Amino acid sequence: NLSLFNDVIIFDNFKQKIILISGIEISKLDSQYDKALEKLDSIEKLLKTESKKYKNSFEKFSFKSEAKHFFSKEKYCDMVEKAKKYIYEGDIFQVVLSNPIYAKAEGNLFDVYRVLRTINPSPYMFYFSMGDIEIAGSSPETLVKLENDKLHTYPLAGSRPRGKTLEEDLQLEKELLTDKKELAEHNMLVDLGRNDIGKISKIGSVNVEKYKFVEKYSHIMHIASTVSGIIRDDKDALDVLDSILPAGTLSGAPKIRACEIINELEGICRGIYGGAIGYIDFSGNMDTCIGIRLIYKKEDEICIRAGAGIVYDSVGEKEYIECINKAAAVLKAAQMAEMEL
Repeated sequence: NLSLFNDVIIFDNFKQKIILISGIEISKLDSQYDKALEKLDSIEKLLKTESKKYKNSFEKFSFKSEAKHFFSKEKYCDMVEKAKKYIYEGDIFQVVLSNPIYAKAEGNLFDVYRVLRTINPSPYMFYFSMGDIEIAGSSPETLVKLENDKLHTYPLAGSRPRGKTLEEDLQLEKELLTDKKELAEHNMLVDLGRNDIGKISKIGSVNVEKYKFVEKYSHIMHIASTVSGIIRDDKDALDVLDSILPAGTLSGAPKIRACEIINELEGICRGIYGGAIGYIDFSGNMDTCIGIRLIYKKEDEICIRAGAGIVYDSVGEKEYIECINKAAAVLKAAQMAEMEL
């Protein structure tokens, strides 16, 4: 959904400041300016009001069934072998196969979001409530940023769990950066990122600013790169989203054929997983993350989804474990929220 908000409350976690915004249509500046000031005053008073009426009304989150993977290890490994057959036959170079975790649950996801902020802080923390759908997440991966005329995307591909000690952590980092399979996957997705950015960038402006460094998070580490470009004069933020979605790191390469194979092998809708969450401002700037490391709830069912990139030498069991590792922080947050930790 794309939503237009006239009045916005921004809480800057870093500066511990609240910023209030009320939009004014420039063509009606004289008539709307004073109304906007009144609206800002009313919002400020509301924020300063201490009343039970305004206390949050979120219901406690709790599981009503055991959280289970949709695909068994055997089934997922079979999917990997089928995907590798497509790779051998030249249909694709790489494809991302996901394995969702489903459970029945009641209550709201807000406490899950609060736990995620503590145990899995990431560049993009979010909680959305839209009718009968809720989303809480902590995505580490930018889909695309547009600031002034500069585009950035940051492909993450290749992963290892964090080590229990500094020595183990450094060993896992070294292992990750020397793993031929992980490097091949990362290189393909950097090329795909360059291609996606190139569609809406000025000729000669696409550049890999940083290549093959390790980003570390609370439960997992990834190989990362930075790809940039200058947006064409005839393009805007919506054109950028149209060019880049779905992210190559969540689909594969070539992207269209990879999506067809995902649809065949997974056979179930991915929902928000692999989509985009973020904002576009009135200056045309944009910041969006990829919909990963999240939990979403529709009515009484929750879903946590994670995937692994499959290339020609992938081992099904290892990819199955990678899905488990990627989903671990979000599942743990949900379990802790239920226990009120």
